[in-house]
Amino acid sequence: MRKLFGEKFKMRREKTESKEIIPETKIEGFEKMDFRDDDGKEIKMAEALKMMAEIIPGNLHWQNVKKIEYIDEKKELGKEYGIKSLSVGDYEPNEKIIRFNKTNDAGKETIDSIHSLFHILSHEWGHSIDPSITEQQDISMQEKINMIVKFNKIRNKEKNASSYVEKIKNKDLQEEERIKRREDFAESIAFTLECPLHMKKTMPKRYEFCIDLIKQRFPDFDFEKSNKAKTKYINFLKGLNLK
Repeated sequence: MRKLFGEKFKMRREKTESKEIIPETKIEGFEKMDFRDDDGKEIKMAEALKMMAEIIPGNLHWQNVKKIEYIDEKKELGKEYGIKSLSVGDYEPNEKIIRFNKTNDAGKETIDSIHSLFHILSHEWGHSIDPSITEQQDISMQEKINMIVKFNKIRNKEKNASSYVEKIKNKDLQEEERIKRREDFAESIAFTLECPLHMKKTMPKRYEFCIDLIKQRFPDFDFEKSNKAKTKYINFLKGLNLK
């Protein structure tokens, strides 16, 4: 396999019998999103989240995500983004927590968000593997620098991964670029996991970057198994009777 970031990744995670020791990520608060569809079928959102996690490298065993929680309150997107909108989720690097935020009135919250939950989860997970945001124990400092430089070069050649990134505005142009790069990285990872064929066709350099990154940092990740998990989740959504 071609090396993307120069020297081969050095795995320095704690291991016992060749298996890294990482406790399973805690899932909290999602019972507040449980609901019944129009056929009366009971949906446990924590179980739906676990189904989604099977699509992502590391599943619920990733060193930079200790907890995924739903907060039943609305939160405005930070003013530094220059976008007047509610925040659907965020990643807290110090606490290593992915948070989902309330974005609608009671009764509509789950129906509106269940179709976008996977993108939110994979986007915030993308932040957790971004070396410019949080410490990455499985790569060296030089590898972190190489990764950032490589992605910045791609950003100069291809458009931003989504209109969300395009909308970010800040009077401080350096701060704007910092935020855009961070969000663009997370969006690129999310879309590569969510719709890889579309990414490969429309943003080939980003796609190649993300795929090589996943292969090198998660050598045990099974893309075929992930695609099957994705199909399972899509079928789960199709099986819901929601207006």
